[in-house]
Amino acid sequence: MAWVKLTYEQARQHHLYGIRGWSIVLAIFLVVTIVSAPSGPTAIQRQIARIAGVFVSEQKAATAEVRDTPRQEPQSIRVQSAHWTYVLIATVGSLLALVLLLAKHRLFIRTYVTVASIGLLLGLFTLAETGIASVIPYVGLILGKGMWIVYALRSKRIRVTTLHEIPSADKP
Repeated sequence: MAWVKLTYEQARQHHLYGIRGWSIVLAIFLVVTIVSAPSGPTAIQRQIARIAGVFVSEQKAATAEVRDTPRQEPQSIRVQSAHWTYVLIATVGSLLALVLLLAKHRLFIRTYVTVASIGLLLGLFTLAETGIASVIPYVGLILGKGMWIVYALRSKRIRVTTLHEIPSADKP
C-alpha cells in the first residue's frame, strides 16, 4: 500500500490522529508486559535455559543418588543470565515502545515490532523445542504478539499518529 506523507499539522487534524481505540489496548498490553516480565522465570525462559544446557538432564536426575532430604540445586549463572536477558528485553523494550507510543514518536513502529518479534521468536523457538503440549498456556501469548505486530504495521491510526502518513487512497 502506498502512503502519502502529511505535515504535522495535517496529521493532527486527521480524524485518526491520536491514541484511541485499539492503540489504547496496545498501550495496556505494553504496561502488562512491563509489570509482569520481572515476576519470575516463565516457561519460555526456563526452556531457553534448559536448551542452553544449564539444567540436569532427566536421565541424570533419574539415576541420581536418593537422599533423605531433597536438596535444591543453586541457580546457575547461565539460568540467571537467560532470565535477566529476557527481563531486560521485555521490560526495557516494552517501556521504550510505550513511551514512544505515548509521545507519538516516529520510531514507535520499528521499536515495537522489533521487541515483539524477539518475544514471538522466543515463543516459537520454545514451541519447536518442547512441543505444543508444554506450551499450550503460551499459545495465546504467541498468537497475541503476532496479532499486535500486524496491527502496528498495518494500522492507519498508528501511521497517522506516529509517521504522519495516510494511505494514498485516503489522500485529502
